Amino acid sequence: MKPDRAISAMRERATNIEIERARLSGAMRAIRDMGGIDAVRTITASEIEKLTMSANDNGAWIG
Repeated sequence: MKPDRAISAMRERATNIEIERARLSGAMRAIRDMGGIDAVRTITASEIEKLTMSANDNGAWIG
């Protein structure tokens, strides 16, 4: 991959990550407003556990 293309791809990826982070932040604020910070902590812990258990060793996702 050419350096300019690689840089462009990295910038696009960083932008996409920032967009998803903002979406996640909004969802977490909505959960906090409805259920309090304990609800955010519980749901966050649960989702992290699901996420870490749903990937194979090779990075492929298990349905």
